[in-house]
Amino acid sequence: MAANEASLALLTRLGFAHRRDIEEGDGTTTRCLAVVRGEGRRSAPSMGG
Repeated sequence: MAANEASLALLTRLGFAHRRDIEEGDGTTTRCLAVVRGEGRRSAPSMGG
């Protein structure tokens, strides 16, 4: 399990989508996300009543 898995799941629910991974010189990987707009976006869960 990735240390930031919960954060990535939250960003997905907020409308972000994974676009690509960038491998850094120190061996780590940076995930590049983008906001999905329009019909490609899934609905976010309702917050409250």
